[in-house]
Parts: sequence; structure tokens; C-alpha cells
Amino acid sequence: MNRKFLVLALLYLNLNIGMAQSFNDCKNPFPICELKTYHFGFLNGFGEIQESFGDTKCFERQHVSETNSVWLSMDVAKAGVLTFSIVPLEDGDDLDFVLYRSTDGCNSLQEVRCMASGLNIGSGKRSDNCLGETGLRLASVDEFESQGCKYNDDNFLKFLSTDSNEEYFLLVNNYNSTNGFSITFEGNTVLKESEKCNFIQTKEDLVITNIFPNPAQNQLSIEFVSQEETDYKLSVLDIQGRKVFGTNHLAKIGLNHKFLNLEEYASGTYLLLLESDSFTTIKQFIKE
Repeated sequence: MNRKFLVLALLYLNLNIGMAQSFNDCKNPFPICELKTYHFGFLNGFGEIQESFGDTKCFERQHVSETNSVWLSMDVAKAGVLTFSIVPLEDGDDLDFVLYRSTDGCNSLQEVRCMASGLNIGSGKRSDNCLGETGLRLASVDEFESQGCKYNDDNFLKFLSTDSNEEYFLLVNNYNSTNGFSITFEGNTVLKESEKCNFIQTKEDLVITNIFPNPAQNQLSIEFVSQEETDYKLSVLDIQGRKVFGTNHLAKIGLNHKFLNLEEYASGTYLLLLESDSFTTIKQFIKE
């Protein structure tokens, strides 16, 4: 895939489409209220405050700051084990993260995990094991991985043992582009539900839950959930940000199905958009 063209396409989206909240500041995090998969279609800068990572273990004494980020928050109701897997929208993107424990919101962030693995700049080697999927898992033992890609780095850190009533903040940052990611939380930790969770559900009135097959040949099946009966626009952009298809429909409350005929599409990568008056959700698909 030509990453330059994908970046141009996503920049086109940022300039021309009204999006929901970006959640790219600690004071306005996306609340995680249950262990499941969450999707972030693209990342839009660093918010009002650009955090510096120079005081973390994995970026120690380095002049590195947020570029394109999302903040997430979690409140623990019942102690347990917590893992998560972050999968970038673009395989070659360098996603880093810092996980903080807090006793007073954003005023008392204490680093507990820090991931900075990525390319060995100037080495001429691909460093594939330090790009792509990252997170916390049971098999890993290290609590941080610093910049570059060393022989024992695997782009994953040790799982987290949580205690009841703890609060955590997770900062995920993309240094390559504005491409988004999916994050899946697993384990036996139980998280608290709050009014913030209900707020997010009402704001995300359209969410694409599945597109298949992907890659596709002649037809793409689209499944999405709507919080209300609402008008929506279905659009497809090519990798250069040009609209190749657009149509309007009425969504019903709950699960919706839509089929897209791809017979006349050229082979390549496309962006699928669902737009309502208050929210836009984005997925990438490939036409073989």
C-alpha cells in the first residue's frame, strides 16, 4: 500500500467531514467500560496539550512528544489480570503507548508500562518485529521497550495486575500517520460503568461492526449498529481521497446490513465511510 496516498486521503477526511470527539487529551479520554474491541478510524493530532515523553522509561531524555494520539481511561471495579492488543490500520505504522496509574485524574499520572519500540533509524533493516501489533500480553516479561528495535524486543509488554478502585489512563500515539487502530481488551479484570459510558454510546450513533470478506472481489458485506433511526450517507473514497461512490439511506435502530457491489472497482485499497449528522465512522477495505 502507498502510505503517502492513504495519509492524503485521511487528511481529506479531516478537512471535509465533521467528526465526533477526538479524545486526544488526558482531560477528555475515551472511557473503557468493558473488555471488548474498540475501533478508532483515524487519529487527529494531539489535542490542546501536547504531552512530552522525555520523563518516561522508554523515551528517557529524548525530545519526543505526541503527534497523533488517543487517550483512554479505565476504572477498575474488581481486581484481576488485564491485557490488550492494539492493531494498526496500516501494518507498517509505528504505534507507541504509555499506560499510567492515577490517584487523582490527570494530576497524578504514574507510568506503569511504556512502549517505544519501532524502526532502527538509519540501519537499513526492516525491524518488522517492532512494528504493527502491540500491547500487553501474558507471555511478555518486560515493562518497557525503548526506541529502536533490539534483539529481544517483540513489541509487547507484561500483562497488568489490577486492584479494585484503581484508575488507569492509556495514551496511544501514531508517529507515522493519522491512521487509526483497533484495540481489544481481555482478562478477568472487571471495569466500572459510569455515565461517561452512556454518553459515548449516544455520541457514537453509527458504528461499523464488520465488513467482509476483506479483501473482497465482487461484493462487500457491511454490518453496522445505529443507536437511533437516522438518515446516513454511505461513501467510498479511493486511496487518493477521491469519492468513487456515494448514496443516502435510512438506518434502523440496532443492527443494519448493507451490500456494496465492487464489480466495477479497480483493484486497490479504499476507505468506507458511514456519516450521520453527528458522527462519522470509517473502515478500510481492499478490492482484489
